[in-house]
Amino acid sequence: MKKEFISCILTLVLTLTLAAAGPTQDSRDKSPSREFRGAWITTIYNLDWPSNRSEPVSQQKTELIQMLDKATALNLNAVLFQIRPEGDALYDSKYEPWSLWLTGKQGVAPVPYWDPLAFVVEEGHARCLEVHAWMNPYRMATNKDTPKAADHISRNRKDLVVAYDKLLVLDPAKEEALDYLLTVVKDVVRRYDVDGIHFDDYFYPYPKQGVEFPDQTEYEAYKTAGGTLSKSDWRRDNVDRMVKRVNETIQAEKPWVKFGISPFGIWKSGVPAGIVGLSSYNTLYSDSRKWLQEGWVDYLAPQLYWNIEAPRQSYSKLMEWWMEQNTLNRHVYGGTNIVRASDNAPAPSVEEIQNRVKVTRENGSQGNIFYSFKGFMNSKAMENGIKTNAYPKPALVPLMPWKPSLAPSKPMNFKVKESGNSWELAWDSPEDAKIWRYAIYRKTSAGTLELIKVVPATQTQVRINSNEVLISFPEFVISALDRLANESQRVEVENSK
Repeated sequence: MKKEFISCILTLVLTLTLAAAGPTQDSRDKSPSREFRGAWITTIYNLDWPSNRSEPVSQQKTELIQMLDKATALNLNAVLFQIRPEGDALYDSKYEPWSLWLTGKQGVAPVPYWDPLAFVVEEGHARCLEVHAWMNPYRMATNKDTPKAADHISRNRKDLVVAYDKLLVLDPAKEEALDYLLTVVKDVVRRYDVDGIHFDDYFYPYPKQGVEFPDQTEYEAYKTAGGTLSKSDWRRDNVDRMVKRVNETIQAEKPWVKFGISPFGIWKSGVPAGIVGLSSYNTLYSDSRKWLQEGWVDYLAPQLYWNIEAPRQSYSKLMEWWMEQNTLNRHVYGGTNIVRASDNAPAPSVEEIQNRVKVTRENGSQGNIFYSFKGFMNSKAMENGIKTNAYPKPALVPLMPWKPSLAPSKPMNFKVKESGNSWELAWDSPEDAKIWRYAIYRKTSAGTLELIKVVPATQTQVRINSNEVLISFPEFVISALDRLANESQRVEVENSK
C-alpha cells in the first residue's frame, strides 16, 4: 500500500490561490504533514486519570487540561479517552452507572456535577485534537465480587451477563446483549460531539488456564436451530456480527464519526512466519484481519507492543504484515506501548520508540497510537524524544476518502502583517458550516509547504512567532478544513513588510 500522504509538487511560481491538495514535506523535516498521532488516556484502575478518585473535581479537571496541553505541545492530533471500562460510565450515561474510577463508588455521581467526556470534547476540540470515545464492548466487571450499582447490567439484566473466572462479560452469543451494546454506543454518538468510537483488545476474555468459557448451552441451542459452524467459528461469528453492527450503527447516526479497534497485535501465532505468541483469532475469537478487509472499521491499530528486533514478536515484521492485509486501504496505525517494552518488561528506550515511528512510516502506515498517556507525563526524555525527533511539526489527520469528503469553502481576505519578531495573520471566514478548522502553512526555501499551525474555526486571526518559521521573511498560506480534515483551496498572500 502506498503512503496516504495527500501531497503534490508545487510549481516555482505559486498563484494567488493554490490547488486543493495535501502539503508536501520540507526536505529538512521528515515528519509527514498528514499522520494520525494519538494517545490513550486510560481510566480503569486510574492508570492515567484521575490520579485519585477522591480528589476534588477541580483537580481532576486540571489533570485533564495538563494532558491535553501536553498532547498539543507534542504535536499529537488525537486522544482516545476511556469512558466505559466495565459496563460503567465516565460520562452522563442514560443506561449505565457512574464509574467507581471517577468517584470512588459505582453509581455515585460526581459532586459538584460535571461530565468528563463533554469536558474532554470541548477542551480537546479547542486545541484542535480529535477525541475518540474509548469503550470496552464486552467487559462488564473486572471483579465480579465488588459491589455493583443498582443500575449496573449485572443487577438489572443478569440474563445478559456471563461470569468467567473473576470477570463479568456481556454475553457475545445473545442478540439482546448486542442490542444493549448498540443502544449504549448510539447514545454516546448521538449526544456527544465525539470524532470516533474506539474499542480495545478485549473480546472473548483472555483465557484462564483450565477455565472454559461457559457458553455450551447457547452453542447447543444454535446447533439445534440448524447452525453448522464449529464452536470456535461460531464464537468468531458472534464477534464479527457485533463489529459489523456497531459500525453500521455509528454510520447511520453520524457518518463522519470514525470507528476504530485496537486488537491484540498477533492475528494468529505463526503468521507471518517466525512470529510466535498468543493467537487472538483462536483465543479471543477476534478475526481482526476480517474486520479490516470487510471495511467494518475505519482504522485498525494493532497493539504492537514489542521491540523492532524482538525475535518472536518483531514490531517491524508485524507492521509490514498488517499493511499487507489492508486490501481496502483503510487506515492502519501502529499501537505502541511507551510504558513497557513487553509483558513485565521495563519501558522501551526513547530511541526504540522513535525508530518504531520511523518503521511505521516506512511501511506506509498512517500513524501511531501510544499507550499510555502517563508515559509522556512521567518521562521528560520520552516527551523530548517524540517532540524533537518524531513530531517536530504538527500534522493533519490522514484523509478517509470513503467517508463524506466535500471540501469546505476557502478563507477570504487573508492578510499578514509583520510585528517585531512575529507575524499577525488575519482572514475572513466564509459562511460555510462545514468549516471545522484552519490550517496555516509557510512556504519553504525549496518552494514546498510546511504545516506550522492548526486553529479552530472560531478563530480568524493568529500570531506566528519567528521560532515557528525559522526564516526571516516567510510567505504564508492558509486553507479551511472540515471535521474530517478535507481541505479547501489554499490561499496565499505575500508578506506585508
